[in-house]
Amino acid sequence: MSRWDTLSGLANRSCLATFGTPIAYRPALRNQPNLAEQSFPITGIFTEKNLSVTLMGAGANGLDAVVPQPTLEVRLPDLGFLPMTGDEVTVDGLLYQVVEVQPDGRGMALLRLARQPDPSTGL
Repeated sequence: MSRWDTLSGLANRSCLATFGTPIAYRPALRNQPNLAEQSFPITGIFTEKNLSVTLMGAGANGLDAVVPQPTLEVRLPDLGFLPMTGDEVTVDGLLYQVVEVQPDGRGMALLRLARQPDPSTGL
């Protein structure tokens, strides 16, 4: 392992220790069939940013909207496998589905999430 890999790993662990939130991670059955869709605890950095988008054309003809764009940063060694679209995470009691995975090449991945309705309430 190079010195850079060692230092970036230490930085990643420090960031998770400082800014991390407890997460319940549940891989989709097609991702990890041996886990049988069981969730397990990890720590990740959860952020819910707002993203400005223009719908139906650009300029004066378009419709501007602000949509939530929740993301989760995780250490790949904490998972033990590569996350995939369709996996689910629970953060502060709210369920999200992974819709995009962006590995950074240094042992972390940014997961773009979509909020899922609560199965008991439908909200």
